[in-house]
Amino acid sequence: MESMIAFDTHAYVKKLRSAGVSEEQAEVQAQAMLELMESRVATKEDFRLLREQMATKEDLRELEARMASKGDLRKIGSRIDSIESRMASKEDLREIGSRIDSIESRMASKEDLKAFVTRAEMYRALLIQTGAILASMFAMLQLM
Repeated sequence: MESMIAFDTHAYVKKLRSAGVSEEQAEVQAQAMLELMESRVATKEDFRLLREQMATKEDLRELEARMASKGDLRKIGSRIDSIESRMASKEDLREIGSRIDSIESRMASKEDLKAFVTRAEMYRALLIQTGAILASMFAMLQLM
């Protein structure tokens, strides 16, 4: 990565050399100083990238336009209150449950229905037999 910081390492090395620091130590110090500055100091590029990520006044206006106003929030609250007032309370649900239990207790079971159908079929068969007997008796009476 190319350095964006204006730091003259050559001039820094020359100053250290004139102060009696060996050339090898001066170069190592200059490189260390440059790396420290590059890692800790914000560059113009860093600020450009930050500016791109920041919201502009126009962005804030658009966001504000999309947000619900206090009046809108009051309307929404009123609608919620209205819906809640129409919802069944716990007591209403308990009463409905009791009514359902009562109806279920009065309903015939499958076994009861099967027994009823069996009895109805027996009565039907008896009626058919009784009708046949009556028809036979009527026919006999006519022959007499």
